[in-house]
Amino acid sequence: MAETLTATSPLQGYSEKFAHLAPTVTLREEPFVAMVDLWSDPEGHAASQASAILGLDLPTTPSTYVSNDTLTVVWMGPGEWLISAATRSGCRARGSASR
Repeated sequence: MAETLTATSPLQGYSEKFAHLAPTVTLREEPFVAMVDLWSDPEGHAASQASAILGLDLPTTPSTYVSNDTLTVVWMGPGEWLISAATRSGCRARGSASR
């Protein structure tokens, strides 16, 4: 039988080390961010559908991103975007983007 994975922060074991940092240093973790990689022709129908579902225009300028209250979409290359969401599970984010 398959084992169930438990969400574990990548920084889980570092809280004591972070406590010893200088007061001028601030670290803030964004735990369990769901990420989906989207590949599509930027001028195609799928990109239009993705934009409509996400409620954001996909960025087409190199090294740019767009975001709203729940999503961030980063331009990764021609026809590739990284969609991240801290408020959705990866499966739900993937399901929304694949409609």
